[in-house]
Amino acid sequence: MESGSITYLPEPPREELLPSPTPRGPSRRNMAVAVAAIVIVAAIAYIRFDAPPADFPSDTILRIEKGDTLSEVARSLGREGAIRSEFAFKSLLVLFGGTRGVQAGDYYLESPESAATIAWRLSHSLYELKNIRVTIPEGLNVKEIAAVFAKQKKFTHFNMQEFLKIASPYEGYLFPDTYLLLPNVAAQDIVDV
Repeated sequence: MESGSITYLPEPPREELLPSPTPRGPSRRNMAVAVAAIVIVAAIAYIRFDAPPADFPSDTILRIEKGDTLSEVARSLGREGAIRSEFAFKSLLVLFGGTRGVQAGDYYLESPESAATIAWRLSHSLYELKNIRVTIPEGLNVKEIAAVFAKQKKFTHFNMQEFLKIASPYEGYLFPDTYLLLPNVAAQDIVDV
């Protein structure tokens, strides 16, 4: 068929036409399987690395010295039973603390905490130390006062011999009262109060 200068070709039979390509992308089923796999892996990772261990050292004070490296801190927490994975803990510290890393000080671990919570606290100086109430009754001598402090197991840095050496010249001057002191108080600090 020819009309003017335009030539029309006859339409090919339908059987000869190839089907148009359909875009191939992830099906809904494949996406659901992928999301489920990610959730399962995340749950296993949480249970394996972030959840507190069964033997978590509750009601203890963790001391981080100035200059301690991330590896030393992670190793110490691993030995204490506060974390499950040193590598995961160090990764969290770097993530939360950046170049600052661990902040030195005494940290109170009252109850089981996840590795992420401990890493956040250590990188942001969240010590959570609580005062300890100590009553010094009237009439006690220096040795008896030292025994009162030694009996309190929460005073992690109390040294009875050091206290006796520092406090002996003040025999009779140490005031009987009820004191609220931090668990990391030193012997000299007690005498100064």
